[in-house]
Amino acid sequence: MKLELLRRVFIGALFVGGLTACGDSSNEPDATTDDNTNTDTQALSIAETAAADGRFGTLVAALEQAELVDVFAGEGTFTVFAPTDDAFAALPEGLLETLLQDENKALLQDILKYHVLGSVVRAGDIADGRTWAASLQGDNIVIDLADGAVKLWNANVIITDIECSNGVIHVLDAVITPPATIAEKAVANPDFSTLVTALEKAELVEALNGDDALTVFAPTNDAFAALDQDQLATILDNVPLLTQILTSHVVAGTIMSTDIATGATPVDTLSGAKALVVNDANGVHIGNATVAQADIEASNGVIHVLSDVIVVLNTIALVANTNPDFSRLAGALEATELTQTLNSVGAFTVFAPVDAAFEAIDSTIATLSTEQVRDVLLYHVLGQPVRSTEIATGSVDSLLAGQQLDLVVDNGAVSINENATVVTADVETSNGVIHVIDSVLVPSSL
Repeated sequence: MKLELLRRVFIGALFVGGLTACGDSSNEPDATTDDNTNTDTQALSIAETAAADGRFGTLVAALEQAELVDVFAGEGTFTVFAPTDDAFAALPEGLLETLLQDENKALLQDILKYHVLGSVVRAGDIADGRTWAASLQGDNIVIDLADGAVKLWNANVIITDIECSNGVIHVLDAVITPPATIAEKAVANPDFSTLVTALEKAELVEALNGDDALTVFAPTNDAFAALDQDQLATILDNVPLLTQILTSHVVAGTIMSTDIATGATPVDTLSGAKALVVNDANGVHIGNATVAQADIEASNGVIHVLSDVIVVLNTIALVANTNPDFSRLAGALEATELTQTLNSVGAFTVFAPVDAAFEAIDSTIATLSTEQVRDVLLYHVLGQPVRSTEIATGSVDSLLAGQQLDLVVDNGAVSINENATVVTADVETSNGVIHVIDSVLVPSSL
């Protein structure tokens, strides 16, 4: 009843005012047509046009409650994306009534202002693809134009270009709300468009749109652009690897910058790998990445903006995944769940067999269980980086418990267990070193 009374009273008052201002009672308030565009310009303000049109009663009542009528009745240049009565009716039950309560006036103002731009943007001004426009509320509206259809978030523009004396109205079939979750804030920020594309490819958007509290270290477009673009393209096409990288940027729980202690603090990322957060005189860093802006709060956590990608494209696991000579090794690491280990912040030496080395023992590998293959792989890994200049003849412990590798150095050539030779040494990575070998090392325990 309150809503309907406000609507009737307010429409009546503005309608009379609109006729008086026009000075011509024959100028009937018919601001729209049955087409999806309208160029029938009248000397009515946005507020008067909305009040005179039978489809915006709820919007008019909301503007009255939010004390925003004068803004859109006076001088200025605005673009208003106006939800219809049906759009408001589609809101969750009880939400509209809650928004219209006096104690929620500030929230109602934010929602209404989020439907407004501070300049005139007509349908013909909207570019193909995705664009961003700053609303009067302060956050960006995300606008997508594809095949002639315009969407704002979940809302469709169903009528365009209702001309008013102080701007233009486009009609929406749904109410839009300012970005609240981590995912929404990322989508609404054009500096995160590459990150959003990656999240969509990895189907991780919903994970950042849920109720679980998260801390996201978000690389900017410039951070991604600084990477080797050929390798980046390869990674974007490898969804498991892409997922591994992206989840390495996410930590469970909300960690504000004020929560980060001075010094180095290890944290568990959602990828399963650990990362090191460092707070020192140079600011806050996680892994190799610098926090350029901290504490963008969201309804489900917080975003810290990064000037770098945390896991650069040269961890041991990433080199294996992006080098065609290591396709068999990369597949075995994934199958045995060791990719996370060699993608983590750590320090390793890996004696990496090329594909031909695996092919030479295919018949043996076919007889091994997954756990045994895992043992074979761990036998190729040392728990510290050892470069060629540091290799000496002798035995070293591998990550496979109780199993050692026998190294022999002869005139600069390195052999392992007498059957494998290092063919390329010292492939540097961000978490250790790779030595390429020509044979697979099989532990004596198998």
